[in-house]
Amino acid sequence: MLMRSISVLGSLWGPMAYGALAMIAASVVGWLVAAYRPFPPVRLVSWWIRRVIWPLLTPASWLQRTAVILANNSTLLALLVFLGRWRFAGPIGVVVLGLSLGMALRALAAETNGPEFTESVLDLKARRRMWIGVTLNLLEVPAIVVAIGLSIGLRTVPLDSGAVWDAFGVLVLPALVLAAAGEALWLGVDPGTGGAQSPDEPQRDPPE
Repeated sequence: MLMRSISVLGSLWGPMAYGALAMIAASVVGWLVAAYRPFPPVRLVSWWIRRVIWPLLTPASWLQRTAVILANNSTLLALLVFLGRWRFAGPIGVVVLGLSLGMALRALAAETNGPEFTESVLDLKARRRMWIGVTLNLLEVPAIVVAIGLSIGLRTVPLDSGAVWDAFGVLVLPALVLAAAGEALWLGVDPGTGGAQSPDEPQRDPPE
């Protein structure tokens, strides 16, 4: 199955390349659109982050944060791959995902001050924890790019549906698991204390 998935990946360079470019462009547009906060899609994305995702992350242990992040990311990318069954649905899904990502990043930047992780604040253990987490979190990027390629390539290459889902399970999901674990790890670093946040101590809610 692994070799079959690698073979599938080798046929996806085109869809991955222009799909990733489309998503980046859509993310930039989403960031710009998110400046207009009364716009309904912007309000919806902001509500999802503040009222659904954030409350699930704030009181959480590392394992719970990992599970929430993994569930959110894997569901979105699985839906994107599923949309690839229809010729134009896959590319549309890529654009919508990019717009949503841009709006989500703008909403997070607007509603939280964002922790300032500096060497003068964090001790050595906390810095190590943060950088390990950030490094693992970067695996989310290739996972997204491969999922984009699978979605668009399903009809345009074309690819066998079974091979696509095998590749998703072998290549995308493991990367998402590690990325979610990494994100949960660095989110647990409390810059206010210079160390890791206690599981019993809830994170601060974003300001209203």
